[in-house]
Order: sequence, then C-alpha cells, then structure tokens
Amino acid sequence: MKVLLINPPCREILPPSSLPLGLAYVGSVLLEAGHDVKVLDIDAHHYNRKYVEEFIKREKFDVFAAG
Repeated sequence: MKVLLINPPCREILPPSSLPLGLAYVGSVLLEAGHDVKVLDIDAHHYNRKYVEEFIKREKFDVFAAG
C-alpha cells in the first residue's frame, strides 16, 4: 500500500522544531509492515497549497494521514 503521512503547517513564521513523534512512529510501523511510505512535511518546507495538491495527484497514494 502506498501511504502519505502529512505534517501540516503549524507555524508559518517560526522555523520547524521536528517531525511529530507520533507521525514518525506510525511511519516506522508501516515501513516494517512492508508499505511504501512518504512524508510530506509542509511545516518544515512551507510548501504552498498548489504544490501539495499536485504532489498528491501525481503520486496517487492509497491512504493519507496527518499528524
């Protein structure tokens, strides 16, 4: 299964501190189970809405989850 984990924007002005630990745990378990996992860290990279929409359409994920 192709899974996308999303770290949504939380702080537009401040730099990101780190990927949420819960999201990292979920990703680790999914990887160990053999799933194809990608993380879209919008908070760290400040991706705009258009980039995120195009990324999701292009990659064709089976499941999405946000932290």
